[in-house]
Amino acid sequence: MKKRRNIALDLFRGITVIVMVIVNNPGDWTYIYTPLRHAPWNGFSLADLVFPFFIIAVGVSIPFAMHKKQVNEEKSNLQILFFVFKRFFILFLLGLFLNAFPYFEWEGLRIPGVLQRIALVYLSCSMIFLFLRSPIKQGFLFTVILIGYYILIVRIPPPDWSGDESFVFNSKHNWAAYLDRIIMEGHLWKYTKTWDPEGLLSTLPAIASGLIGIWVGSYWMHKKYFLWVIGLVFLIFGLIAAEFFPINKSIWSSSFVLVTGGLGLLFFYFLNLLDSWIGESKSFHRYFSPIFIMGRNALLVFFSTGLISRILILDWKGTTLKKIVVDLFFRGYDPYLGSLIYSFIYLAIIYLILIIYNFFMKLIKIR
Repeated sequence: MKKRRNIALDLFRGITVIVMVIVNNPGDWTYIYTPLRHAPWNGFSLADLVFPFFIIAVGVSIPFAMHKKQVNEEKSNLQILFFVFKRFFILFLLGLFLNAFPYFEWEGLRIPGVLQRIALVYLSCSMIFLFLRSPIKQGFLFTVILIGYYILIVRIPPPDWSGDESFVFNSKHNWAAYLDRIIMEGHLWKYTKTWDPEGLLSTLPAIASGLIGIWVGSYWMHKKYFLWVIGLVFLIFGLIAAEFFPINKSIWSSSFVLVTGGLGLLFFYFLNLLDSWIGESKSFHRYFSPIFIMGRNALLVFFSTGLISRILILDWKGTTLKKIVVDLFFRGYDPYLGSLIYSFIYLAIIYLILIIYNFFMKLIKIR
C-alpha cells in the first residue's frame, strides 16, 4: 500500500511559497501594504515569516528523507552524506547563479543569499540529524546557539566599535556584520554593503530554526497536543526574550527564532487539524491543488521567480519591461491595490509554469 504524503507539510510549504512570491514581487516597491512589507530593522510582519517558515519546512523534511534512504533504500551513512553534500552544492551554486545573473561578473558578486543560507542550514541540520540523534543533545545545542548568539551580538562590542557610550548593536556594529566585512568585503548585499541579511554568523541561529523543523518531523508532526503547547511556549519565551534581544529578521535574532518557531508550530497544528478533518476528501485535494503544486515544487518556484524578476528589471532603452507592464495595466488602480494585483498576476504565471513543467515531467515519465 502506497504511503500517503504528509498533507500538513505540503500545505505548510505551499502556503509559505505563495506568500513568498507575493511579497517578493510587488508591482511597485513604493506601494506595499504593511503586512507584506519587511520590517526595516527590529520588529516583524507577515513578510518576515516567510523565510523562517521555509527553513522550518526544510528541517521537517529531513527526517522523512533520511528515513526513506536509511530504511527503504538501505543506504549507509556514507552514501547519505554523499547525497546531502551533493544537494548542498547544487543549492549553493544555484544561489550564486541567481546572484550573478544576468551579467555574471565576479567583481562585487554577492556571495551570501537565500538559497545559500538554505543550503548551509540543510547541510548542518542533516549532519546533526545523522550524528547527534539524541533530542536532549539537540535541545542543548539549540539552547547554546540562542544564548551564545545573544551574548555575542548584544553584550560584546565588535572590534570596530568605538562609541563612547554603552554598546548597543545596530546594523553596522555587531559581530555578524563585522565578520561579513572581514570575510566577504566587496561581496555583500548591494543595498547594505557593510553587512548581509544572509551573512555567515547569522546563519547559525537559522540552523536553530531548522532544528525546530527536525523536531516537528521526528516527534511532533502527528502529536497535535505537543504542536500547540510547545508552539505557545516558544512564542511566550520569544516575546520575553525580545525585551533583551529584539525580534529582528535581518540579524536572525534569538527571539526571532523563538517567535517564528512558535508561530510555525501553531500553524502546523492548524494544518494537521485540517488534514485530520478533510485530508482524505477528493474535493479537498482538488480545491487545494494549487497550494500542493507550489509546495511540492518550492525550489523551482524560488529559482524561476528569481530569474523572471531579474529579467523584468533589465534596462531596455532607459526603462524596464516591468515598468512598461505596470504602466500599461496597473496604473489605473489605487497604487497599493495595483501593486498587489500585479503580485497575484505574477503568482498566476508561476503557477502556469508549474502546470506546464509537471505535465512534461509526467509525459516523459521522469515523475
